[in-house]
Amino acid sequence: IWAYRFPAGSKTAIRLDNSAMAAELTAGDGFYWLHLNLADARVPALLDTLEGLTEDAKSALTTRDTHAALTVDEQMLYGTRADLTRLEIPAAYGGLGLDKISAAFVGEHLSIEPSFAGSLGAHTSIGTLPLVYFGTEAQKARYLPALGNAELIGAYALTEPHSGSDARAARTTARLTPDGRHYVLNGQKLWITNGAFADLFTIFAKV
Repeated sequence: IWAYRFPAGSKTAIRLDNSAMAAELTAGDGFYWLHLNLADARVPALLDTLEGLTEDAKSALTTRDTHAALTVDEQMLYGTRADLTRLEIPAAYGGLGLDKISAAFVGEHLSIEPSFAGSLGAHTSIGTLPLVYFGTEAQKARYLPALGNAELIGAYALTEPHSGSDARAARTTARLTPDGRHYVLNGQKLWITNGAFADLFTIFAKV
């Protein structure tokens, strides 16, 4: 059970339309308490592990030069230990298969480490979920287990020199080869989170 409190009389809109969560609003000590009951009982255990993960990271940092950061491989190793790299991957491919609300709660607690959270978030969301939603069965079987255990690091390439989040303005193209076996990509991408070290890229292009 999670509890958030809002000042009494505040105009806070509460919308509940997800079966993964039940909630009730109670008054007390000048505040309203919103009690959230997550359907997925694994989330508290994940957050307990995350606390230990943070301590592990601090311990590892104290053994290194104070100006040196953990490498990407080390960071993802910590994430894998805490199951953070496979939150929304379906169980059939080695993931936890968390619902959106449960995954969001874990993400909220990760925000205390913003640099790591940004890299991990790009890997687990835009770097992985396009495969979950739109990949073929062969693609899912090949890539999702490796993304879940961080053998592969994912990234999503949308931004270009002339366009950012305006996806319709992108100029990168993907043209099918005459034999119908491959796509040839032409264009530029930049400012791609994880771009310097990712193994698997989902490229946004016009077909």
